[in-house]
Amino acid sequence: MENRGRIRLSAIVLAVCLLGITAIGIAGIRKADQAKNNQPNDPYQAAISLFGAQADKVGMASWYGNEEYPPGSLMANGEEFNDEHFTCASWDYPFGTVLGIYYGGTTRIVYVRVTDRGPAKRLYEKGRIIDLSKKAFETLAPLDYGVIPVAIYPQWGLGPQPGIEQ
Repeated sequence: MENRGRIRLSAIVLAVCLLGITAIGIAGIRKADQAKNNQPNDPYQAAISLFGAQADKVGMASWYGNEEYPPGSLMANGEEFNDEHFTCASWDYPFGTVLGIYYGGTTRIVYVRVTDRGPAKRLYEKGRIIDLSKKAFETLAPLDYGVIPVAIYPQWGLGPQPGIEQ
């Protein structure tokens, strides 16, 4: 009789534990669903949530070149534009500054040198913080993405040379 009582008690304890674990699991799934549903729809806000306050700047990047800026056009710093170089247009950094550009949601980084001013003021005011050369952009994402969330980390002093992080 004593043995049956222990078995019954063990079964009750096990059932209570299983119910508790199930309840905790369901609560965790609900919290995850709520977090997923609360993800910002605005790409700028998504970039901020990816990078937090660690980056110097967070926002959207686009690429430029082709018809509007053909190779050989003069950039704001006086150099000829070449869409195969790792360069960028920025209103926020001095010419010659090397910037680490991290593509949101990936581990991809590219280093670019500021050689021009941009993006267009109307786009800059909407969160577009940098224009990348074709080569720099396609290193991070396919060109047909058009714009991507990025974080900018200036490489002051003797930082890496423009190009791809290995």
